[in-house]
Amino acid sequence: MLDRLPEMPRRRFTQVLIGGFLGLLLPTFAAPVRAQEELPQDDQVMPELPSPPFIPPSYIDFACYMAHLNSPQIIDRIVATNLNAGRQAVTVSEIIEMFSGEKEVPNVPLFGITLDDGYLSQYTQLAPVLDRRGVPGTFYVMGTGWQGDGVHQYMKTAQIKDLSERGHDIGSHTVNHASLVALRARNFGAYLGEIYSSKAQLEDLIQEEITSIAYPNGSFDQAVIAEATKAGYKGGLTEVVRTRQNIERQMEMGRLRAA
Repeated sequence: MLDRLPEMPRRRFTQVLIGGFLGLLLPTFAAPVRAQEELPQDDQVMPELPSPPFIPPSYIDFACYMAHLNSPQIIDRIVATNLNAGRQAVTVSEIIEMFSGEKEVPNVPLFGITLDDGYLSQYTQLAPVLDRRGVPGTFYVMGTGWQGDGVHQYMKTAQIKDLSERGHDIGSHTVNHASLVALRARNFGAYLGEIYSSKAQLEDLIQEEITSIAYPNGSFDQAVIAEATKAGYKGGLTEVVRTRQNIERQMEMGRLRAA
């Protein structure tokens, strides 16, 4: 067919024919290059999906027992009864972590043993019962400035520190076992010292955060709660009988008397 065309048209026809052929081939070779450019690089990190918002539990089934000068037999019986009933032992600090979302709430009811006042017998007689049962207690002791009452024997700082190192929880019971509501009316500066100084003293002793306070003699009101919260406490223990601890009353958790 090319033999029948004049020279110029023949050359033009050849160029068109070759150009069309190359036009069909070039997209075939170019496509993989474009596809490769669109692939993500190895150093590109896929964005993380946002975590679902934490919804705190409205309440926790936590039977919290309050012990003072109890016998080892009573504490052992309370612990055994709760364990046999399927309850899991936790500390007050762990309850606080559950309310904040730092710790998962177990699917079983809970119980805890709190021991007020820092009596020496709690260290020598009751702590061994808890250790033997594998149950951590929460010991509410006075600050290191406590001089005693001249009647009872109390733990020394080394014994309080030892309890902490053995896995027990330590909480504040003020510096001088002060009834806070009455003291506030009488001496506001001393009232503040009981709340703030006891926390600082105990934190300096055990090198751990003191997250809760047990109000001596069960003396508290909303002003005490507000001041304790301002001081950095995240939980407060009362003598009100309650086993369902409500997040809205985290600074006034209830307890049962150990008997």
